[in-house]
Amino acid sequence: MKVAIVVETFARDMGYINNTFPKYLARAGVDVHVVTTDLSPYHQLGSAVQVFGRAFAERNLNEPDSCERLDGYTLHTLPHRNVFGYPRAVGLAAKLAAISPDIVCIFQAAGWIPLDCARLQRRLGYRLIVGSHMGKTVFRMPGGMFSPRRVRSFLLRTLPGWFIASRADGCVVPTIDCAEVVADHFGIPANIVSVMNLPVDTDFFYPDDGPLRPALAAPSNRMEIRTSLGISESDFLCVYSGKFTIDKNAIVLAQAADILRSQGHAVTALFIGAGPQEELIRASSSAIVLPFMPVSRLGDYYRAADAGVWMNESISFLDGASCGLPLILSDEVKDISHLQEFTSIFRAGDAQSLADQIKLVMEPALHFERRTLAAELAHRRFSGPRYAQMRMDQFSALLPGEQRAA
Repeated sequence: MKVAIVVETFARDMGYINNTFPKYLARAGVDVHVVTTDLSPYHQLGSAVQVFGRAFAERNLNEPDSCERLDGYTLHTLPHRNVFGYPRAVGLAAKLAAISPDIVCIFQAAGWIPLDCARLQRRLGYRLIVGSHMGKTVFRMPGGMFSPRRVRSFLLRTLPGWFIASRADGCVVPTIDCAEVVADHFGIPANIVSVMNLPVDTDFFYPDDGPLRPALAAPSNRMEIRTSLGISESDFLCVYSGKFTIDKNAIVLAQAADILRSQGHAVTALFIGAGPQEELIRASSSAIVLPFMPVSRLGDYYRAADAGVWMNESISFLDGASCGLPLILSDEVKDISHLQEFTSIFRAGDAQSLADQIKLVMEPALHFERRTLAAELAHRRFSGPRYAQMRMDQFSALLPGEQRAA
């Protein structure tokens, strides 16, 4: 079986589906090719240096017309050009023809990538699986039936989506609310949409102890990391990782930790990442800030923490749960059906509400129960090998018998 995964951007050393899915698919014996462009991740937010920091940005400059091997799969980088204001991969038809995949898999349902992959599907003879990771937190449709934004969305999403769906054999989304958005606004029929939670790289994200810890894992360095951060074992450490942008609003965690410290609780907030709010976060006496780090190191810091706090949708909270972290999420996360056993909810932007939930999770019996549930259920629901097997089963059902073997 040969699979091409086409994505607009690719970042090394990250735990995104762009990294985890091809890694575990290749590990299962599939011939995997990732095709991307020379654009930096989150290019639409502006400078990658400002969003992620210089080290991350420089490490993730993909050279156009390059090809390299990563984690058992082949990464192909194409140049891009903007067409009608949106980036389009240059040479995609020739690249897919050269790869000659049985399956083409994409993670978006609007834009040039799904349009071009749908347009080429019959000519090149592959089966196409689309996706969408846009949930209700991000997608908001304002105005009435004929408002300018609604008409624009119909022209750029729904109308092309009807064509894309006509060439696709399925659409995979990570949450229930993503399924509702793609069916209601992207022209993808609900009957071809399936929900598969995002995969976690269990090489790096696993609990600090117990049977789910890999046999070949390095010895626990929880206390070493906490000591390096100036945190004692009796302190309660909350961790956030990701961008420090206004929409993420990570500073609310620092504010909540300040509130709890003023009440006499030994609470510290660890931030891993970079972005415009960094200076404000560093001003908090309760905050410790570390730069973006490779995914291979991130799990150690999650295991050194006591709870994970995120303000909106992120693959990082699945990674954190897989390390045994109880989650505290804002009510902007619309679908927690796969997280509810080990998750508390606070009001978005409300530091006092977050402080109340942290204090609740600090209670020893509840904390132990949620740590245990997070590790067990996250491993069962989100592990990279499990996700790869589900997708392989989906792909195999579309192929003739002689093409099914990995």
